Amino acid sequence: MFTRKEEIQWICPQCGSTETSEIYTYVSAAEEPRCTQKILDTSLFRMKCRKCGRTEYNTGPLFYADENRKIFFAMGEHSDPEAMLANHISLGYTARKVPEIVDLCEKILIDQDGLDDRIVEIMKAANAVILKGQAYDQMLYAPDEDTVYFELIKDAASLGRIPFLQAMYDDLNERFKEDLENEADETEINAEWAVHFFAEHYHPAE
Repeated sequence: MFTRKEEIQWICPQCGSTETSEIYTYVSAAEEPRCTQKILDTSLFRMKCRKCGRTEYNTGPLFYADENRKIFFAMGEHSDPEAMLANHISLGYTARKVPEIVDLCEKILIDQDGLDDRIVEIMKAANAVILKGQAYDQMLYAPDEDTVYFELIKDAASLGRIPFLQAMYDDLNERFKEDLENEADETEINAEWAVHFFAEHYHPAE
């Protein structure tokens, strides 16, 4: 069994009660496929105070592996995730380190839609140039039932959405295909990575 759980104690910030909750520390999607949806709807992380009913969220650390899709994510502040990440990369997995629940959900959704998260991050960087002056904290890949968007988040609230343009994705994928093939394995694919990559490899036609 790869899936692992443990009990933790936490103090309810509302009533001060000391609570004990069982949390996941490693999720194997092959063993427990329902856990993927529980991650996406955040129910996997919820902890409820038995005294006052307040809901808190366990923010990790958590390892998530989908053995069928060959993806591996390390979420949160692990003491030493590099060995686990490197091991899964050697086994042919796409391995990423992500800071928070929302980032883990985004990576899973991108993979489920058959997209390269590196191209999606490059799209965000390009969109940020267009949105220059717009104040937001995050731009998240947000598929809906019929449409795919990028959602702009500020102070945990939505500021609105901009469309995900498949033609733009395809163009960037083709333009940077060779550069990405020559890139060393990276485990932190985020806005900072995208800006650096774009600056290094984007050469507009003279």
